[in-house]
Amino acid sequence: MFFKLYGQNVTPSCEICEHSKTDENHNLICSTKGTVSQTDRCRRFKYDPLKREPRLPKELENFDNDDFSLDT
Repeated sequence: MFFKLYGQNVTPSCEICEHSKTDENHNLICSTKGTVSQTDRCRRFKYDPLKREPRLPKELENFDNDDFSLDT
């Protein structure tokens, strides 16, 4: 079962798996399969929410002072 903090729409990948670690050359090393790519996945996938990078917030629109006035 997936952690509900980000919903249940988590796509399994080695990048966010609990069994993978990053070495000094930024390669992923799986404790069961060895060196893997970030998009690989296997049956032993276990979601680690701390490895997930949050989405960037949307940029705010530019507003004028006229947008906030109540005069018509």
